[in-house]
Amino acid sequence: MFATAPQRECDTRGVFYALSSAVRFEIVDLLSDRNMTLSELSAHFEISNPAVLHHLKILGEAEIISRRRSGGRLEYALVRRSVIAPIRNYVRYLGFVHQ
Repeated sequence: MFATAPQRECDTRGVFYALSSAVRFEIVDLLSDRNMTLSELSAHFEISNPAVLHHLKILGEAEIISRRRSGGRLEYALVRRSVIAPIRNYVRYLGFVHQ
């Protein structure tokens, strides 16, 4: 799917494209609290696991999230908190995401 890449200059268009979906933005919002597995993330949506994986792939390609093994679990985590936090706070301020 995608690999964890070292931090580098942010591709602004890629980040905004990745965040342009309500589902992907909600995934980022969920991951801002803690790392989660696919099943934990999927429980928050009324879409299939493959659909959630598709959104995770887009977020991974934008280097917004990474995945890693923790024990026997594959967890997803935010990578670019410094980029995402201000955007997330602004969108919450506008009232587009429930707090």
